[in-house]
Amino acid sequence: MELFGSLTELVKPVLGFAAKWAGELIAATLFAGGAIALGLVSRLATRVINRWNALKRARQAINHPEGLWTFDKPLKSSLVRPNQRVLVVANAKGGVGKTTVAANLAASLSTQLTKPVLLIDLDFQGSLSTMAIVDRANRVVPGQLSRASKLISGIMSVGDILHMPQATNTSNIRVVPAYYDLSREENRVMLGWVIGDIDDPRFSLAKLLSSAEVQDHFGVVIIDCAPRLTTGTIQALAAGSHLLIPTILDGPSSEAVASFITQVENFRADGLCPNIHYVGVLPTMQFPRVNYDGARKYLTDRLKEVQYAPGISGPRLLDISFVASTDVRKAFGRGIAYFRLGSTPAARKVKQAIDALAFDVVSTIGLAVNRPASPTPFPPPPNPRAPNEVQRTRQNPRELRSSLPAAE
Repeated sequence: MELFGSLTELVKPVLGFAAKWAGELIAATLFAGGAIALGLVSRLATRVINRWNALKRARQAINHPEGLWTFDKPLKSSLVRPNQRVLVVANAKGGVGKTTVAANLAASLSTQLTKPVLLIDLDFQGSLSTMAIVDRANRVVPGQLSRASKLISGIMSVGDILHMPQATNTSNIRVVPAYYDLSREENRVMLGWVIGDIDDPRFSLAKLLSSAEVQDHFGVVIIDCAPRLTTGTIQALAAGSHLLIPTILDGPSSEAVASFITQVENFRADGLCPNIHYVGVLPTMQFPRVNYDGARKYLTDRLKEVQYAPGISGPRLLDISFVASTDVRKAFGRGIAYFRLGSTPAARKVKQAIDALAFDVVSTIGLAVNRPASPTPFPPPPNPRAPNEVQRTRQNPRELRSSLPAAE
């Protein structure tokens, strides 16, 4: 009994120590389990709230009367006064010659400006890229995002944009090429912003192009936009200082121009493109010996009906016009047509129209040129056919068809 009592006395402290630490261990376990459970609940609640907020933002964007790009007012800290030499070539309607105008205008300006021209392709079809850069290896890097995708995603640096590939046949044009991945990247950026996963992307291009390095390096930036209000088009309008709208002259196209300008003015009112000014509306793809006076008057009247912001002059319908040219069409895939136009009367007229547009842009934007700018005489309208020519073509329809330029 005495031995048992002695053992009991020895074991008591051990049991007490074990019981103490066992209790603390159980308490710690319960506390840790509660903390973990609370953390899980908190993260779950945060995720639910974030999902709810994302759904709420998406609903606001979808139901916004002026479209999803204006449902979220831009912060004043986001607004950047863009480079004053950013020309946006855009129209919400496709098939009106925007790409041809942008490329050939850049070519003409590159022969006049004291600094290089930066040409940005923001249409995922990449027609401008193919037109300006013949070698595909310089346009597309396998397995990587196209340069245009990196640009609209906000992951391109100033240093990157200063070292874009050169256009074929000239060292004075740098090109930001696009490829089909741009469409997917534009959707990703747009949806990410709508649900709140991505910071406001609307002014990322404006911030890049307004940097001192870009302004000092390039004489002008020309942006060719897709015929839709894509992420790239919105970024271009927010970054642009001037807007040129190419169009063909017919009723539906005139309505499309008026609708597009109305949308631009709505964007201006919402603070999306407060600094943009109009160069004008440019008639394109004109056929010789066709009277466009009625179409010009109708479009001019429609332009006057648009409500513009105070102090903003609406766009004028330019007297310059681009004819439908087989010379331009044949040059596709071999470089920008301007550098390949021959000495035929038709080719000279096309080049004169391009140079006349370049002179207008230089005068409107105020670009620094190598020599005092002087307007290129615009080609007069073709004379009516002589009676013997009419008779001859009536007798030979094949000759008549071959004499007409193909539409671009």
